[in-house]
Formats: sequence, C-alpha cells, structure tokens
Amino acid sequence: MSTPLPTIILKAIPAKFDLIPGERCDISTITTSTPDKVGDLVLASGGDWTSFIESGSQVNYDHKSIPVGRALWIKNTTYKNVDGWIAKTQYNPPPKDWPISKRWPASVIFGMIQKGSLRGKSLTLVPSDIQEPTPIQKSQGVKRVISKWTALEYSVCATPINEEAEVLAVSKAFEDIDQIVPDTFVKDYIQILRSVDIPSLVARTLRRMQGKLD
Repeated sequence: MSTPLPTIILKAIPAKFDLIPGERCDISTITTSTPDKVGDLVLASGGDWTSFIESGSQVNYDHKSIPVGRALWIKNTTYKNVDGWIAKTQYNPPPKDWPISKRWPASVIFGMIQKGSLRGKSLTLVPSDIQEPTPIQKSQGVKRVISKWTALEYSVCATPINEEAEVLAVSKAFEDIDQIVPDTFVKDYIQILRSVDIPSLVARTLRRMQGKLD
C-alpha cells in the first residue's frame, strides 16, 4: 500500500559554529540521510535543487521573511560518513541608503548566527517518492523514507529536527556584532520589521543582488 504524498515538508537542521574570518557567510549542512525527530528519513541522493537554483537561490528567515541572503553553492557530499547536502550562504549587506539608526534585518540574522542564537537551517521540500521503511529502519525509529524530493528553499531557523547535521563554519564580520545584536535587540527588531516597506525592500534587494542597483 502506497503512502499518500504530502504537498510540502519543512525540515530543520541544527548547527554548531567554528568561526573563520572574512565574508558574511556560513557553510551549513542542509540535510543528511539520517532519521529526524519526526521519523522521516530523507535520502540525500534523491534531492533535486533545480527549482531552487532557477528561482534565484534566495534564503529566508524561518520561511516567512524577506530574503536575508542567497546560496552561493550547494554540494552533495559525505559528512561524518553520512550522505548529505551542504550549502554556502551569503547574507545580504544593507543598501547604501539604509538609515544607520535602523538595524538591517539580514545583519541582525547574521549576528545572531555568529552569537549562536540561530543554530539551524530548515529545508522546504516536495516529495515525489515515499517508501515504507525496512525492518532495520523501523527499529531505528524511521516511519517513512522520502527517496526522491524537490527542494523549494532553505531558511535560517532556530528549531532543529535533524540532529546529525551541523554548520561547518560561519565567518567573522567586520561590524561590531554586540552593537548590531545587543541582548535587548528583540523589541527593536520587531519595530523595524513593522516599519519596513516590504514590497519596496524586496524589489530593492533583488535588484541589488542582480547587479542593477549601485
């Protein structure tokens, strides 16, 4: 008996950080072929990232916000003897005319990653083939095996599901992170998001990433 296919599945991955100097980037494991907390085994070998790449490789925060960065590359590789997908994410710098008095959302997110407050990446996928687990897989807590899937996007998140993956590196920024993300940043950040003209900001960010904005 076949298992009904869900429309969209979100998969969150935890992260640990080793700091390296340079870009506004991190390198993260996005998914691995290991059972997650809800009993899904997403096989890395069955992943298709074509739609994500063709749509601009935009990376959001918690699947809901404006883009905070983009994937520079995505690789299928073996990490800790497990097949998985690893990506390098670059976080958007503020536009030249962004007010100094306001915190740029992507800088806040990147600062939180550097501080260890945001330790995960969350994958949105559409499964195209779901299999019943083998007896051995069932003994490991696997409820279903997603053998083929299409990646729609991945986001920065705070709630991990797959415990086997981790962020491999996050770069040090040239900004003063304690000023960008102080311990009392949450109230200010919410006020900023409420005051932002989201459509204009999205359009400006996309133009800037396409090299059309000075």
